[in-house]
Amino acid sequence: MLQVGQTLTIIPLNEENEKYHSKILDISKDHLYISSPANEKTKRTTFLPLHTEYQFIFVTRKNEAYGFVSEITDRVIRSLPLLQVTRPKKEEIRRIQRRQFVRVQRALDVALHSKYNEFPPLHTVTKDISAGGASLIVPKKLALVMDQQVIIWLVLPWENGKYDYLQIDARIVRIAEYNQNNHLVSVQFTDVPMNDEQLLLRFCFETQLLLRRQKGIHQ
Repeated sequence: MLQVGQTLTIIPLNEENEKYHSKILDISKDHLYISSPANEKTKRTTFLPLHTEYQFIFVTRKNEAYGFVSEITDRVIRSLPLLQVTRPKKEEIRRIQRRQFVRVQRALDVALHSKYNEFPPLHTVTKDISAGGASLIVPKKLALVMDQQVIIWLVLPWENGKYDYLQIDARIVRIAEYNQNNHLVSVQFTDVPMNDEQLLLRFCFETQLLLRRQKGIHQ
């Protein structure tokens, strides 16, 4: 499925408004070797830090989009500078709808539960959300780890005053510093029912339109 010459879109897990483009130039048993990423907006080559996980998206010859989360582990010099990325296992590559990655800044009420009772339930809020995942503001005192399986209870408040309540399985893909007391925890939704995915997509698009109207009013 992954091939030399394939174009990759690279998206930071905590900032999906930033996107970078790269190309697979070599593949080994354990690694992908990719060209220096270029910022989608500026087209300039961008420095991405090592030992950081990103969402990687590629499109097959059948025009099907797939994604996986992996880490940039090293910089190597061949005939030109390359980034070394941990090669994902087959089961870690997931078919996606590219519309999933419309991410909006929105504080939503969330109840965070451990799938295996590893921590007590926590009420918190999102910083942003897409149909594929969300970032949650979580107190540092709550001991969370990468790849931990969680359940998200989420409230979607619609502009017409109605509410939808979703229960979504997810896994933790990033834990980053947010402020003195909190982490910003990025979760990737897993096995989302089609109806729930459509609700999330609709909600993100509605929020985009609302934010654009508000921006227009204040200009």
